[in-house]
Amino acid sequence: MSQPLPLAYWCHRDVSPPPQEQPGPLSAATDTPLLSGITTPYPGVALIWMRAGVSDVAAELDAASSDAAMAWLDDPSNARAALRDLSRGRPLRFELPTPNGAWAWAVSPSFGCRSRGDGARLERRKGLPPIVFWTQRP
Repeated sequence: MSQPLPLAYWCHRDVSPPPQEQPGPLSAATDTPLLSGITTPYPGVALIWMRAGVSDVAAELDAASSDAAMAWLDDPSNARAALRDLSRGRPLRFELPTPNGAWAWAVSPSFGCRSRGDGARLERRKGLPPIVFWTQRP
């Protein structure tokens, strides 16, 4: 008997040790807070959220950490494998060590609760999800 498909994906970003100022290191530069988490019914949106968060933070890190993040982001096979795993109900985690601590992004499939949104299940809408704009980088 196969495992049921996830009803939602819980996405969360952790920083260790926690930053002194909230919401994150990019707030002063962009005046835009970094989202520490979302819940979505779509594995693609969860992956977009994770990749966008890694991309946003990578620009502000030291060269070695930034290079590690960009290597993960620039490999299309990583994205395909991650989406396949999420669609099959497997969790996903990416950790980025830095000299001052570590950043971690995690996506966990949730089988027992539904995501918040427009009704019990969000219907697929035409066009791109609102989170897609984050993935557009130079």
